[in-house]
Amino acid sequence: MGENFLVRQPRARGDEPTPEQTLVKLTASDAAAGEGFGASVASSGGVIAIGAPGGGTGRTNGKVYVFERADGEWMQQAVLTAGDGQAGDQFGYSVSVSGARIGVGSPGDDDGGFASGSTYLFERNEGGTGEWRQTAKLSPSKPAPTRQFGQSISISGDRLVVGQQLDDDSGRSPGSAYVFEMEAGEGSQWREAATVSAPDATRSNAFGSAVAISEDLLLVGAFGDQDGGLAAGSAYVFERSRGDQPWGHVEKLKAADPKAGDNFAISVSVSEGRAVAGSPFDDDKADGSGSAHVFEQDEGGESRWGRAAKLTAHDAATLDNFGKSVALKENCIAVGAPQDDDGGNNAGSVYVFARGGAEAEKWRFATKLTAPDAGAGTASAPPSRSATDSASQERRSRMAPPATLVPLTWDN
Repeated sequence: MGENFLVRQPRARGDEPTPEQTLVKLTASDAAAGEGFGASVASSGGVIAIGAPGGGTGRTNGKVYVFERADGEWMQQAVLTAGDGQAGDQFGYSVSVSGARIGVGSPGDDDGGFASGSTYLFERNEGGTGEWRQTAKLSPSKPAPTRQFGQSISISGDRLVVGQQLDDDSGRSPGSAYVFEMEAGEGSQWREAATVSAPDATRSNAFGSAVAISEDLLLVGAFGDQDGGLAAGSAYVFERSRGDQPWGHVEKLKAADPKAGDNFAISVSVSEGRAVAGSPFDDDKADGSGSAHVFEQDEGGESRWGRAAKLTAHDAATLDNFGKSVALKENCIAVGAPQDDDGGNNAGSVYVFARGGAEAEKWRFATKLTAPDAGAGTASAPPSRSATDSASQERRSRMAPPATLVPLTWDN
Protein backbone atom coordinates (compact mmCIF):
# COMPACT_ATOMS: atom_id res chain seq x y z
CA MET A 1 0.00 0.00 0.00
CA GLY A 2 2.74 2.43 0.94
CA GLU A 3 2.89 5.40 3.24
CA ASN A 4 4.71 8.71 3.52
CA PHE A 5 6.05 11.04 6.14
CA LEU A 6 6.04 14.81 5.83
CA VAL A 7 8.92 16.56 7.57
CA ARG A 8 9.30 20.20 8.45
CA GLN A 9 12.58 22.00 7.96
CA PRO A 10 14.91 21.97 10.99
CA ARG A 11 14.58 25.31 12.75
CA ALA A 12 17.67 27.36 13.45
CA ARG A 13 18.42 28.28 17.06
CA GLY A 14 20.80 31.17 16.91
CA ASP A 15 23.28 30.48 14.13
CA GLU A 16 23.19 26.71 14.44
CA PRO A 17 20.76 24.38 12.64
CA THR A 18 18.91 22.04 14.99
CA PRO A 19 17.55 18.55 14.37
CA GLU A 20 14.01 19.43 15.49
CA GLN A 21 11.38 18.03 13.17
CA THR A 22 7.69 17.23 12.99
CA LEU A 23 6.58 13.98 11.39
CA VAL A 24 3.14 13.51 9.91
CA LYS A 25 2.19 10.17 8.40
CA LEU A 26 0.09 10.38 5.23
CA THR A 27 -1.88 7.43 3.90
CA ALA A 28 -4.37 6.98 1.08
CA SER A 29 -8.05 7.07 2.04
CA ASP A 30 -8.71 3.99 -0.10
CA ALA A 31 -5.37 2.24 0.32
CA ALA A 32 -5.04 -1.19 -1.26
CA ALA A 33 -2.22 -3.71 -1.60
CA GLY A 34 0.08 -3.27 -4.58
CA GLU A 35 -0.88 0.31 -5.45
CA GLY A 36 2.59 1.66 -4.71
CA PHE A 37 1.39 4.72 -2.78
CA GLY A 38 4.49 6.86 -2.32
CA ALA A 39 6.32 5.72 -5.44
CA SER A 40 6.62 9.40 -6.33
CA VAL A 41 6.24 12.50 -4.15
CA ALA A 42 6.36 16.24 -4.79
CA SER A 43 5.42 19.30 -2.77
CA SER A 44 5.08 23.04 -3.20
CA GLY A 45 3.83 25.37 -0.50
CA GLY A 46 0.75 23.85 1.03
CA VAL A 47 0.28 21.09 -1.56
CA ILE A 48 1.67 17.56 -1.63
CA ALA A 49 1.13 15.12 -4.52
CA ILE A 50 1.77 11.41 -3.96
CA GLY A 51 1.76 8.93 -6.82
CA ALA A 52 0.35 5.41 -6.71
CA PRO A 53 1.14 4.04 -10.19
CA GLY A 54 -0.18 0.60 -9.32
CA GLY A 55 -3.62 1.87 -8.33
CA GLY A 56 -6.80 2.52 -10.27
CA THR A 57 -9.75 0.55 -11.55
CA GLY A 58 -7.58 -1.51 -13.88
CA ARG A 59 -4.22 -3.07 -13.17
CA THR A 60 -1.59 -0.28 -12.89
CA ASN A 61 -3.84 2.47 -14.28
CA GLY A 62 -2.41 4.71 -11.58
CA LYS A 63 -3.63 7.46 -9.25
CA VAL A 64 -2.25 10.56 -7.57
CA TYR A 65 -3.37 11.69 -4.12
CA VAL A 66 -3.39 15.42 -3.31
CA PHE A 67 -2.98 16.62 0.27
CA GLU A 68 -3.39 20.24 1.32
CA ARG A 69 -2.72 21.99 4.60
CA ALA A 70 -5.54 23.78 6.38
CA ASP A 71 -5.44 25.09 9.95
CA GLY A 72 -2.11 23.40 10.49
CA GLU A 73 -3.36 19.96 9.44
CA TRP A 74 -2.65 17.98 6.29
CA MET A 75 -5.80 16.57 4.73
CA GLN A 76 -6.42 14.56 1.56
CA GLN A 77 -8.27 16.85 -0.83
CA ALA A 78 -8.38 14.97 -4.12
CA VAL A 79 -7.54 11.78 -5.98
CA LEU A 80 -6.37 12.44 -9.55
CA THR A 81 -6.78 9.94 -12.37
CA ALA A 82 -6.24 10.16 -16.12
CA GLY A 83 -9.36 11.00 -18.08
CA ASP A 84 -8.48 8.27 -20.57
CA GLY A 85 -6.56 5.92 -18.26
CA GLN A 86 -5.97 2.31 -19.26
CA ALA A 87 -4.39 -0.70 -17.59
CA GLY A 88 -0.61 -0.46 -17.59
CA ASP A 89 -0.42 3.34 -17.96
CA GLN A 90 1.35 3.79 -14.59
CA PHE A 91 -0.17 7.23 -14.14
CA GLY A 92 1.64 8.71 -11.12
CA TYR A 93 5.02 7.07 -11.78
CA SER A 94 6.40 10.62 -11.53
CA VAL A 95 4.84 13.79 -10.10
CA SER A 96 5.80 17.44 -9.75
CA VAL A 97 4.05 20.40 -8.11
CA SER A 98 4.41 24.13 -8.69
CA GLY A 99 1.92 26.39 -6.95
CA ALA A 100 -1.60 25.41 -8.02
CA ARG A 101 -0.40 23.12 -10.80
CA ILE A 102 0.47 19.41 -10.73
CA GLY A 103 2.24 17.45 -13.45
CA VAL A 104 1.86 13.67 -13.59
CA GLY A 105 3.93 11.26 -15.67
CA SER A 106 2.32 8.21 -17.27
CA PRO A 107 5.19 6.37 -19.00
CA GLY A 108 3.08 3.32 -19.84
CA ASP A 109 0.46 5.23 -21.83
CA ASP A 110 -0.03 3.78 -25.33
CA ASP A 111 -1.25 6.79 -27.35
CA GLY A 112 1.84 6.70 -29.56
CA GLY A 113 2.35 2.94 -29.38
CA PHE A 114 3.11 0.50 -26.58
CA ALA A 115 4.52 2.40 -23.57
CA SER A 116 5.14 5.55 -25.62
CA GLY A 117 4.17 7.57 -22.55
CA SER A 118 2.47 10.88 -21.78
CA THR A 119 2.23 13.60 -19.14
CA TYR A 120 -0.91 15.16 -17.64
CA LEU A 121 -1.43 18.63 -16.17
CA PHE A 122 -3.92 19.43 -13.42
CA GLU A 123 -4.81 22.81 -11.95
CA ARG A 124 -6.59 23.85 -8.78
CA ASN A 125 -9.83 25.86 -8.90
CA GLU A 126 -10.59 24.55 -12.37
CA GLY A 127 -14.26 23.60 -12.41
CA GLY A 128 -14.92 24.91 -8.90
CA THR A 129 -13.22 26.42 -5.89
CA GLY A 130 -10.65 24.06 -4.46
CA GLU A 131 -11.20 21.45 -7.17
CA TRP A 132 -8.36 19.88 -9.13
CA ARG A 133 -9.09 19.28 -12.79
CA GLN A 134 -7.14 17.92 -15.75
CA THR A 135 -6.26 20.77 -18.11
CA ALA A 136 -3.84 19.15 -20.57
CA LYS A 137 -2.32 15.93 -21.79
CA LEU A 138 1.10 16.22 -23.40
CA SER A 139 3.12 13.91 -25.60
CA PRO A 140 6.27 14.50 -27.64
CA SER A 141 6.08 15.74 -31.21
CA LYS A 142 7.39 12.38 -32.37
CA PRO A 143 5.99 9.70 -30.07
CA ALA A 144 7.18 6.13 -30.52
CA PRO A 145 6.68 2.77 -28.78
CA THR A 146 8.68 1.91 -25.62
CA ARG A 147 10.06 5.46 -25.20
CA GLN A 148 8.29 5.88 -21.82
CA PHE A 149 7.85 9.63 -22.08
CA GLY A 150 6.95 10.88 -18.60
CA GLN A 151 9.23 8.63 -16.62
CA SER A 152 10.66 11.80 -15.07
CA ILE A 153 9.08 15.26 -14.90
CA SER A 154 9.63 18.63 -13.24
CA ILE A 155 7.51 21.77 -13.33
CA SER A 156 8.38 25.36 -12.46
CA GLY A 157 5.69 27.98 -13.02
CA ASP A 158 4.75 27.97 -16.70
CA ARG A 159 7.55 25.60 -17.69
CA LEU A 160 7.58 21.82 -17.65
CA VAL A 161 10.36 19.40 -18.53
CA VAL A 162 9.72 15.74 -19.31
CA GLY A 163 12.45 13.13 -19.54
CA GLN A 164 12.56 10.33 -22.09
CA GLN A 165 15.67 8.29 -21.38
CA LEU A 166 14.84 5.68 -24.03
CA ASP A 167 14.64 8.16 -26.91
CA ASP A 168 16.17 6.36 -29.86
CA ASP A 169 16.21 8.78 -32.81
CA SER A 170 19.90 8.02 -33.38
CA GLY A 171 19.44 4.27 -32.92
CA ARG A 172 21.57 4.28 -29.77
CA SER A 173 18.96 5.10 -27.09
CA PRO A 174 20.89 8.13 -25.78
CA GLY A 175 17.77 9.80 -24.33
CA SER A 176 16.35 13.32 -24.43
CA ALA A 177 14.26 15.82 -22.47
CA TYR A 178 11.36 17.92 -23.72
CA VAL A 179 10.62 21.43 -22.48
CA PHE A 180 7.04 22.69 -22.63
CA GLU A 181 5.94 26.25 -21.95
CA MET A 182 2.53 27.76 -21.32
CA GLU A 183 1.62 30.28 -23.98
CA ALA A 184 0.45 33.57 -22.53
CA GLY A 185 -2.96 35.05 -23.24
CA GLU A 186 -6.56 33.94 -23.22
CA GLY A 187 -7.07 30.30 -24.05
CA SER A 188 -3.41 29.64 -23.38
CA GLN A 189 -2.07 26.18 -24.13
CA TRP A 190 1.09 24.22 -23.50
CA ARG A 191 3.48 24.05 -26.44
CA GLU A 192 6.64 22.06 -26.99
CA ALA A 193 9.33 24.74 -26.79
CA ALA A 194 12.52 22.71 -27.08
CA THR A 195 14.12 19.29 -27.04
CA VAL A 196 17.49 18.97 -25.35
CA SER A 197 19.99 16.15 -25.57
CA ALA A 198 23.54 15.46 -24.50
CA PRO A 199 26.04 17.12 -26.86
CA ASP A 200 28.32 14.11 -26.41
CA ALA A 201 25.58 11.47 -26.40
CA THR A 202 26.64 7.85 -26.30
CA ARG A 203 24.72 4.63 -26.47
CA SER A 204 22.39 3.96 -23.53
CA ASN A 205 23.58 6.86 -21.39
CA ALA A 206 20.05 7.31 -19.94
CA PHE A 207 19.92 11.05 -20.54
CA GLY A 208 16.55 12.18 -19.19
CA SER A 209 16.26 9.54 -16.48
CA ALA A 210 16.12 12.43 -13.99
CA VAL A 211 15.16 16.06 -14.66
CA ALA A 212 14.82 19.24 -12.60
CA ILE A 213 13.83 22.74 -13.68
CA SER A 214 13.91 26.01 -11.75
CA GLU A 215 12.96 29.14 -13.66
CA ASP A 216 15.65 29.52 -16.38
CA LEU A 217 17.81 26.59 -15.24
CA LEU A 218 17.42 22.99 -16.37
CA LEU A 219 19.34 20.00 -15.05
CA VAL A 220 19.19 16.60 -16.76
CA GLY A 221 20.67 13.42 -15.35
CA ALA A 222 22.35 10.72 -17.44
CA PHE A 223 23.30 7.99 -14.98
CA GLY A 224 24.45 5.67 -17.78
CA ASP A 225 27.02 8.09 -19.20
CA GLN A 226 30.40 6.42 -19.67
CA ASP A 227 32.65 9.43 -19.16
CA GLY A 228 34.56 7.98 -16.22
CA GLY A 229 33.61 4.35 -16.75
CA LEU A 230 30.56 2.29 -17.69
CA ALA A 231 27.49 3.88 -16.02
CA ALA A 232 29.66 6.30 -14.07
CA GLY A 233 27.04 8.93 -14.85
CA SER A 234 26.88 12.67 -15.43
CA ALA A 235 24.45 15.61 -15.43
CA TYR A 236 23.95 18.39 -17.95
CA VAL A 237 23.07 22.02 -17.20
CA PHE A 238 21.02 24.03 -19.67
CA GLU A 239 19.95 27.68 -19.57
CA ARG A 240 17.02 29.34 -21.30
CA SER A 241 17.90 31.63 -24.22
CA ARG A 242 21.51 30.56 -24.12
CA GLY A 243 23.28 31.51 -27.33
CA ASP A 244 21.09 30.86 -30.37
CA GLN A 245 19.20 28.03 -28.66
CA PRO A 246 15.91 28.28 -26.73
CA TRP A 247 17.63 26.12 -24.11
CA GLY A 248 21.39 26.01 -24.54
CA HIS A 249 23.88 23.62 -22.98
CA VAL A 250 26.09 25.26 -20.36
CA GLU A 251 28.09 22.59 -18.58
CA LYS A 252 28.50 18.89 -18.00
CA LEU A 253 28.74 17.95 -14.32
CA LYS A 254 30.64 14.90 -13.09
CA ALA A 255 31.87 13.55 -9.81
CA ALA A 256 35.42 14.47 -8.91
CA ASP A 257 36.16 10.77 -8.55
CA PRO A 258 33.95 9.00 -11.11
CA LYS A 259 33.94 5.22 -11.20
CA ALA A 260 32.14 2.64 -13.30
CA GLY A 261 28.73 1.79 -11.91
CA ASP A 262 28.37 4.81 -9.60
CA ASN A 263 25.17 5.93 -11.40
CA PHE A 264 25.95 9.60 -10.69
CA ALA A 265 22.88 11.82 -11.42
CA ILE A 266 20.31 9.06 -11.12
CA SER A 267 18.60 11.77 -9.06
CA VAL A 268 18.95 15.53 -9.49
CA SER A 269 17.66 18.79 -8.02
CA VAL A 270 18.35 22.41 -8.97
CA SER A 271 17.45 25.76 -7.43
CA GLU A 272 18.81 29.30 -7.56
CA GLY A 273 22.26 28.58 -8.95
CA ARG A 274 22.79 25.37 -7.01
CA ALA A 275 22.55 21.75 -8.14
CA VAL A 276 22.63 18.38 -6.38
CA ALA A 277 23.15 14.96 -7.96
CA GLY A 278 22.88 11.59 -6.25
CA SER A 279 25.33 8.74 -6.79
CA PRO A 280 23.78 5.77 -4.95
CA PHE A 281 26.34 3.15 -5.96
CA ASP A 282 29.41 5.17 -5.00
CA ASP A 283 31.73 2.96 -2.93
CA ASP A 284 33.61 5.60 -0.89
CA LYS A 285 32.41 4.36 2.50
CA ALA A 286 31.33 0.82 1.60
CA ASP A 287 30.13 -1.11 -1.44
CA GLY A 288 27.09 0.78 -2.75
CA SER A 289 26.96 3.09 0.28
CA GLY A 290 26.36 6.09 -2.00
CA SER A 291 26.98 9.83 -2.05
CA ALA A 292 25.49 13.15 -3.20
CA HIS A 293 27.36 15.95 -4.95
CA VAL A 294 26.72 19.70 -4.66
CA PHE A 295 27.58 22.15 -7.44
CA GLU A 296 27.41 25.96 -7.41
CA GLN A 297 27.00 28.38 -10.30
CA ASP A 298 29.96 30.75 -10.80
CA GLU A 299 32.12 28.44 -8.68
CA GLY A 300 35.58 28.48 -10.25
CA GLY A 301 34.75 31.21 -12.75
CA GLU A 302 31.91 33.29 -14.12
CA SER A 303 29.11 31.19 -15.65
CA ARG A 304 30.95 28.01 -14.63
CA TRP A 305 29.51 25.30 -12.42
CA GLY A 306 32.02 24.07 -9.87
CA ARG A 307 32.02 21.32 -7.26
CA ALA A 308 31.10 22.68 -3.83
CA ALA A 309 30.76 19.56 -1.69
CA LYS A 310 30.46 15.80 -1.60
CA LEU A 311 27.97 14.50 0.96
CA THR A 312 28.06 11.03 2.49
CA ALA A 313 26.30 9.38 5.41
CA HIS A 314 28.22 9.44 8.68
CA ASP A 315 26.98 5.90 9.37
CA ALA A 316 27.24 4.60 5.80
CA ALA A 317 26.86 0.88 5.26
CA THR A 318 26.97 -1.52 2.34
CA LEU A 319 24.19 -1.01 -0.22
CA ASP A 320 22.43 1.80 1.67
CA ASN A 321 22.16 3.57 -1.71
CA PHE A 322 22.50 7.03 -0.16
CA GLY A 323 21.73 9.43 -3.03
CA LYS A 324 19.01 7.45 -4.79
CA SER A 325 16.84 10.52 -4.30
CA VAL A 326 17.75 14.14 -3.54
CA ALA A 327 15.84 17.34 -2.78
CA LEU A 328 17.19 20.87 -2.53
CA LYS A 329 15.65 24.00 -1.10
CA GLU A 330 17.59 27.10 -0.16
CA ASN A 331 20.17 26.04 2.44
CA CYS A 332 18.85 22.53 3.03
CA ILE A 333 19.52 19.30 1.14
CA ALA A 334 17.71 16.03 1.77
CA VAL A 335 19.22 12.76 0.58
CA GLY A 336 17.32 9.47 0.52
CA ALA A 337 18.93 6.15 1.47
CA PRO A 338 16.14 3.63 0.77
CA GLN A 339 18.17 0.58 1.77
CA ASP A 340 19.34 1.92 5.14
CA ASP A 341 18.72 -0.65 7.89
CA ASP A 342 18.21 1.51 11.00
CA GLY A 343 14.51 0.65 11.24
CA GLY A 344 14.87 -2.87 9.87
CA ASN A 345 16.31 -4.50 6.77
CA ASN A 346 16.00 -1.98 3.90
CA ALA A 347 13.60 0.16 5.96
CA GLY A 348 15.19 3.33 4.58
CA SER A 349 16.00 6.80 5.88
CA VAL A 350 16.63 10.40 4.83
CA TYR A 351 19.64 12.53 5.77
CA VAL A 352 19.28 16.30 6.01
CA PHE A 353 22.21 18.64 5.48
CA ALA A 354 22.20 22.40 6.09
CA ARG A 355 24.57 25.28 5.90
CA GLY A 356 24.68 28.55 7.83
CA GLY A 357 26.12 30.02 10.97
CA ALA A 358 29.80 30.70 11.49
CA GLU A 359 30.87 28.50 8.58
CA ALA A 360 28.17 29.56 6.16
CA GLU A 361 29.76 27.97 3.12
CA LYS A 362 30.06 24.49 4.60
CA TRP A 363 27.38 21.83 4.35
CA ARG A 364 26.90 20.05 7.65
CA PHE A 365 24.84 17.08 8.68
CA ALA A 366 21.68 18.29 10.48
CA THR A 367 19.57 15.23 11.20
CA LYS A 368 18.65 11.73 10.11
CA LEU A 369 14.99 10.93 9.56
CA THR A 370 13.45 7.50 9.90
CA ALA A 371 9.84 6.43 10.07
CA PRO A 372 8.78 5.91 13.69
CA ASP A 373 7.01 2.70 12.69
CA ALA A 374 9.57 1.58 10.09
CA GLY A 375 9.84 -2.13 9.36
CA ALA A 376 11.98 -4.35 7.21
CA GLY A 377 11.48 -4.02 3.49
CA THR A 378 9.65 -0.67 3.63
CA ALA A 379 11.35 0.62 0.48
CA SER A 380 9.78 -0.53 -2.76
CA ALA A 381 9.81 0.39 -6.42
CA PRO A 382 6.69 1.02 -8.51
CA PRO A 383 5.65 -1.71 -10.91
CA SER A 384 7.68 -1.66 -14.12
CA ARG A 385 6.53 -1.93 -17.68
CA SER A 386 9.69 -2.83 -19.53
CA ALA A 387 10.29 -2.83 -23.23
CA THR A 388 10.82 -6.26 -24.67
CA ASP A 389 14.49 -5.94 -25.61
CA SER A 390 16.99 -7.23 -23.06
CA ALA A 391 19.23 -4.16 -23.35
CA SER A 392 16.40 -1.91 -22.17
CA GLN A 393 15.64 -4.25 -19.29
CA GLU A 394 19.28 -4.25 -18.23
CA ARG A 395 19.39 -0.45 -18.27
CA ARG A 396 16.38 -0.21 -16.03
CA SER A 397 17.58 -2.90 -13.64
CA ARG A 398 19.84 -0.38 -11.90
CA MET A 399 17.45 2.55 -12.19
CA ALA A 400 16.15 3.94 -8.92
CA PRO A 401 12.44 4.34 -8.22
CA PRO A 402 11.58 8.02 -8.71
CA ALA A 403 10.67 8.51 -5.05
CA THR A 404 12.29 9.25 -1.73
CA LEU A 405 11.30 6.72 0.89
CA VAL A 406 10.71 9.48 3.42
CA PRO A 407 10.00 12.51 1.19
CA LEU A 408 10.45 16.00 2.54
CA THR A 409 8.69 19.29 2.33
CA TRP A 410 9.86 22.38 4.18
CA ASP A 411 8.04 25.22 5.90
CA ASN A 412 9.90 28.50 5.92
